[in-house]
Amino acid sequence: MDRVEPGQFEIEVQVLRRQRTITFVRATLLQHDRACVQAHAVLAASRTPAQAHFARPPALGAALGHPRLDALEPLAAFPAMFEYRIASGWPGRTGQGASTAGFIRPRMERLVTPESLTMLADAWFPAFWAAGDRVPATTVSMALVFAGAQAAVPLGEDEFLQAGFRTSAAAGGFGDETGELWWPDGRLAVSAQQLVRFSAPRDGAGR
Repeated sequence: MDRVEPGQFEIEVQVLRRQRTITFVRATLLQHDRACVQAHAVLAASRTPAQAHFARPPALGAALGHPRLDALEPLAAFPAMFEYRIASGWPGRTGQGASTAGFIRPRMERLVTPESLTMLADAWFPAFWAAGDRVPATTVSMALVFAGAQAAVPLGEDEFLQAGFRTSAAAGGFGDETGELWWPDGRLAVSAQQLVRFSAPRDGAGR
């Protein structure tokens, strides 16, 4: 809702409703007495060990066989925390459509926790950039759905999470962003949907 400046901030957490199996929580990040970020979470214990994964990752081959992307690092400090391998939809190259796929993992910590998985879901560059326009983009809202019970997952030396993101439309300075992350064994880890604000997008791009 507002920019978070470097320095201290406060986080307020409130349980909105607690039922027998589901709990609804709201968290607000405040800085200088103004609300900057608000998050809502729906938490529930697993009711059955059975799982079904219908979204399968595309066949992209081995992660280390794809080129590494380092071009994002001069843009912000955040991308420097991750290693990217791009299989399709390289940012800034025209004629590809607004979709991108590849691999991602933390550079330092190889243990992916639910908290770091949340961060990884927002770490990929905007799929709109694959259409050729690498313009500044800001997340307005983001919804994450975690697939199954989450636990800390160690990544091997050559293992990454597989990523796929796409934009279906961008107009009037806003666009959508949907995507998924998969574990190295092919299980869906998390799906994401965003409303993104672009500084100067082309009307009709990505359609």
